[in-house]
Amino acid sequence: MTILPVLLTLPPHDSVPPWRTLLYRTEFSWTRLMPLLSLVASLLLTLLVEGPGSIAFPVPALLWCAVTYSVFATSLLTLSYSTLILISLSNGHLVINHDVQTQYWMFSVRIGVMLIALTPLTAASIMAARNSLLREMKHLAHHDHLTGALNRAGFWSAANELLQHLTVQRYPVAICMLDIDHFKRINDRHGHEEGDNQLSNFAARVRDQLRPGDLFCRLGGEEFVAIWPGLSEEQAMAVAERLRKIVAQPGEEKGAEPAVCITVSIGIASQREGPFNLDELLSRADQALYLAKHNGRNRVERYSAEQASPSIGQSCGA
Repeated sequence: MTILPVLLTLPPHDSVPPWRTLLYRTEFSWTRLMPLLSLVASLLLTLLVEGPGSIAFPVPALLWCAVTYSVFATSLLTLSYSTLILISLSNGHLVINHDVQTQYWMFSVRIGVMLIALTPLTAASIMAARNSLLREMKHLAHHDHLTGALNRAGFWSAANELLQHLTVQRYPVAICMLDIDHFKRINDRHGHEEGDNQLSNFAARVRDQLRPGDLFCRLGGEEFVAIWPGLSEEQAMAVAERLRKIVAQPGEEKGAEPAVCITVSIGIASQREGPFNLDELLSRADQALYLAKHNGRNRVERYSAEQASPSIGQSCGA
């Protein structure tokens, strides 16, 4: 009965971190280890005290494990608990009744141990469902529903955390501001539904070119921003130029209607090492975006103090 939950909750092979990565992990949390230590201590107490109530000593520790660890980890711990208790009862290391040792008595004890083992599994399943719901709610709160990109709230917290990490690691960073050219014309000529489709397709094309550690956010309307950790200015310019060409490729035709073509203007701001100021980097990228708009659109510009325009911070238009 306790083996089946382990088999049912066994994680996929590709979701288990390689052992070599586990060997180099430096973070350690006593808070995460305390439930396991309490379970070991309660099992030792069970073997020392004995008596009818001793098999229930580990229940609080098992429940603590259930609300701390995954369902699979809890299944392994409950399997270990039930196996240890049943083996100890069979070989006489754990005696809970000196007077009666009948077959009926052993059957009753085994059923009791199994039911005790199911309690933390139930709690772990409830916690897993709760955590899944919380993750879904957090995703909805931090992502734009139309494009799937981060929204402002999600971007600000993730970007500041990323910049702090890059400061410690002494890595460079590049910020890319993207604005779809003449987006208002698309809404006026083809309708807002087509405009939404173009926003969604644009975000999908950009996201396909991003690495796992990159951040991508919709600031509002047709304006987006991406953060590329570890890229120099020249590398960021090359990636941005590739993005510009990909976005400019014609989309799929819908019946007799010609495909709607869009272009994007891109501004790049970079910094070789920290400390980084997110507001300042965004301002510089916005200035570079203004230059791209001013110089004809559908182009990539980098920030430079000499080219900074006094009109920066004002709207560049669609």
